[in-house]
Amino acid sequence: MGQQVDDCGEFFGMAEEPEPCKCQGIVLNTYNNLLTSGVSKGEAINIASNVLRYHHPCSTSDANTIVECWVHKATDAHVH
Repeated sequence: MGQQVDDCGEFFGMAEEPEPCKCQGIVLNTYNNLLTSGVSKGEAINIASNVLRYHHPCSTSDANTIVECWVHKATDAHVH
C-alpha cells in the first residue's frame, strides 16, 4: 500500500507530543471492525484514514500512511 515507516509520528508532526495520538485507538478499532465485517484491507485503510482526517486534517496520502503504520505496528505487536 504505502511506504513503510518506523516512526508513525514522523509523518504526523508530533515531535512535541511524546504520547501517541489519542485517536489511534479509535482509528485502529474502526479498521479492525471493518475487517471483521468483511471489508477489504484497502478499503478499511481508506475508511479509517477518513476517521483520522476528521480529527486531524491532512492529505489523504498522509492519513493513509499514518493508518498503515499504526496497523503495521499493532499487527507486529500481536505477532511477537
